[in-house]
Amino acid sequence: QEDRLLFANSYLQKLFGWEDCIRKTTFELLPREAAEVMVKDDVKALTGGLQVVTETVRDAQGTERIFETHRFPIPIAENVNLLGAIAVEITERKRAEDALRETEERYRILVEASYESMFLRNSEGIVIYANPAALRLLGIDKLENLLGRKYLEFVHPDDRSESIRRISVSLREGSIAPRRVHRMIARDGQVIQVESAGLPVLYQGQSHLLGIFRDITEQKMAEEALQASEQEARKSARELEVILRIGQFIGSSLDIDAVYEPFVEELRKLVDFDRITINFVDPREGSFAFQYVAGAEVPGRQRGTTIPLEGSFHSEVVRKKHPLRVQG
Repeated sequence: QEDRLLFANSYLQKLFGWEDCIRKTTFELLPREAAEVMVKDDVKALTGGLQVVTETVRDAQGTERIFETHRFPIPIAENVNLLGAIAVEITERKRAEDALRETEERYRILVEASYESMFLRNSEGIVIYANPAALRLLGIDKLENLLGRKYLEFVHPDDRSESIRRISVSLREGSIAPRRVHRMIARDGQVIQVESAGLPVLYQGQSHLLGIFRDITEQKMAEEALQASEQEARKSARELEVILRIGQFIGSSLDIDAVYEPFVEELRKLVDFDRITINFVDPREGSFAFQYVAGAEVPGRQRGTTIPLEGSFHSEVVRKKHPLRVQG
């Protein structure tokens, strides 16, 4: 009831610069806003038992620190309790978690914007992720209609044994499954000719296989009818090898800054572009910002520049929720 401090270890006193803190109240020791929040949490622990909360405070130097605090009542007499608290600093852990989430979001944007179909399968062959291009490949309207199903369900029965062998070798040896042409079965039963490659990746601490697929059904039909030239076949092989290397860059590091330049150089082998950017779209603020820029300089469109979303090409992408290609 008196809200007076009876004990604080030397770490806490040094952290906040408390030279004479014993018998002082929370409001005497902390800024009013922080003290009000802390007192409310104290009351919850005294009346409701153990409370575990994450708190953000500023130390004596004004540096933001994050703690996981366990508060608990300590009975000393009938209807009389002291309040104990043990705080563990988790500042670095929280920063690492935030950085990881941000990096994962950037990779997700790259993968979901890709025109190549990508499936992530666990060691049992269960699909746990597929990008929008993969859903279009199989004619599936919603991701939830694919997740949890076995990848082999969508491989042509005559091609399954080779798929099983390649997946087993890749996961066991940690090696890339090289380019291969095989058949898949869409949701409506249509047979699709695909060109694919796979690489093992570590996801949530376990080995998974990332498959990259290209629909070559029309290409194969043309080859059968017209005996497509060896030059086109070599071009297709080079393009898929570049895509596979891009996949390796994505799977090799959580630091997108480290892989962005090699990603751009590999992409240049596929697309003759003057400029490429990766932008962060914030629909709530109605804007987008240039996060990564490569190629020709455009005034007012440098890295870090923020542009209104309304009336832009990006607003159409956000509204339609799928990639758009514009020629002009």
